[in-house]
Amino acid sequence: MIRQVSREDMYSETARATLLQSLISQSSSLKELNVLLYILETWTNTGSSLHLMWAMLLKAIAKAPNQHSLVLTARACVTELPLEVDKEITAEILNSIGTLEALKYSILSSHQRLLEETLMSIDKIDARACRDADLFEMVIWCHRTPAIVPTPLYPLLMNYLQQPPVLDSVLNTKMFSKLLECDESEVVTRLASSAGSRVQKVVQQLNSAGHRAEAGSTVLLTQQVPSVLLTLNEALQTLDSMFKQ
Repeated sequence: MIRQVSREDMYSETARATLLQSLISQSSSLKELNVLLYILETWTNTGSSLHLMWAMLLKAIAKAPNQHSLVLTARACVTELPLEVDKEITAEILNSIGTLEALKYSILSSHQRLLEETLMSIDKIDARACRDADLFEMVIWCHRTPAIVPTPLYPLLMNYLQQPPVLDSVLNTKMFSKLLECDESEVVTRLASSAGSRVQKVVQQLNSAGHRAEAGSTVLLTQQVPSVLLTLNEALQTLDSMFKQ
């Protein structure tokens, strides 16, 4: 049971931070966690106390039953957390929710090292990942393509790019509304309108990270070039012309 809030709880930033930490530690229901998520989104305090509150809330959500979508939405609300905080929460998600959700969380994190470590810790990619539009759209929109090049996830992304996107299978529209900075009702429309530039986004990410061969291969693989048959060198030349336009 969450205790009653008193006036003393609101007198200072420190008191309000203490109150919020107390509320987080006592909350477990979806309604309570959503309310606290909203409060933290609008929280004006900064620094270590804010990081602590986000860490507490994210861990509370990760431990709550059937809240894998909410923990990703919550992480999409905050631009940066310390690496150790994200690592601790990723470990909690691995234990309590599953590998696919832990992978998604590490994609949302700003720490490439965490994504690399998470991918290394997963023996094999969950079969659900092969048809998970959320996962691949997150990789693209969070600019994580270069990080997955040496992993089993990369060929799955290439396969995804060759298929017409089935955006009605994007389930976590609330999370994407945070990433795309739009209303939840606009998410599918926004993703669909950018479907034509999806390949170009991936090619740009690969090329910027120095993966020119992979960028050229992506052009070939996804048939974004009008020629019937191209060599890799020709694809790389086409790649150069794309970025000069």
